[in-house]
Amino acid sequence: GLISTKLDSAGMRYSERGDDMTPWVLDCVNAVLDAPLSDGMSLRNVEKKNFVTEMEFFFHADNFDTKKIAGLLKEKVSLQDSSFKGFIRGFMDLVFKLNGKYYLLDWKSNRLGSKVSDYGSVSMEMEMKKHNYVLQYMLYLSALDRYLKLRDPDYSYENNFGGVYYIFLRGVTAANGYATGIFRDRPPKELLDEFNRITG
Repeated sequence: GLISTKLDSAGMRYSERGDDMTPWVLDCVNAVLDAPLSDGMSLRNVEKKNFVTEMEFFFHADNFDTKKIAGLLKEKVSLQDSSFKGFIRGFMDLVFKLNGKYYLLDWKSNRLGSKVSDYGSVSMEMEMKKHNYVLQYMLYLSALDRYLKLRDPDYSYENNFGGVYYIFLRGVTAANGYATGIFRDRPPKELLDEFNRITG
């Protein structure tokens, strides 16, 4: 099928032990597509026209001061003190629209342990801090918010932004009611406004 062909082309179909990874990947894909995200709805409910993958962003920061950012995001980040002025560029894994709201989603294949239970909220939060993923999605969110203000005349953050999802693929399963592997956040508008002010 399509999945085994894709795995073959990427040289990833077989594990180091020689196991065919196709069934595991298929189960993982289906679990992620079925996972309830918003109002009990899942990615299967999103129309194709409302998906944007690898959305690029590019904006100028007048004073990207990590000390001020760390003060704002507190225990959610682990940053060295530094500052710079220049352009910030990146790609958002997935932006989608569902029931009139926009969402950001990032895929993570990080290995947090060998069991699904290793992907609970505490473990995910530690991993988010270790890799500064909260800073990452604040940058995504800042860029997306600016973009939507220009492109959608009816858009407001309060009414039309639904949230951020970081999907730790190895931890998502229907077997525990999708209790693991899905990190969710919806930063308050005041936090986003202050982040935008700090980064300029």
